[in-house]
Amino acid sequence: EAINVTGDSMEPTLKDGNMVFINRNMIDISSSGIFVVATDSGMFVKRISLRADGQIDLISDNKSYPVQSVEGDNLRVIGKVVGMVEGF
Repeated sequence: EAINVTGDSMEPTLKDGNMVFINRNMIDISSSGIFVVATDSGMFVKRISLRADGQIDLISDNKSYPVQSVEGDNLRVIGKVVGMVEGF
C-alpha cells in the first residue's frame, strides 16, 4: 500500500509530497524504523519509541517538532514504511 506524505515533520528523511510504501504485516513497533500510525488526532508517519511507563513517543525527524506521547491504547499501527518515492 502507498500513501502520500503531507507536511515537513519528517524532513529531511521524508518530504512533503513523497509517496511511502507501507507493509501492513510489519506492525511490531519494538523494531526500529518509521511507521504509519493512527491516533484520535489522525494518521501520522513517525518514528516510534516505547517508554518504560507504557507511553509511546511519536518522533519527528524535523527537530522543530516536539516529541508527542500517546497511551498505547490510543495508538493503532497501520504498518512499517518500507520504501519511498520522491514527489513530483
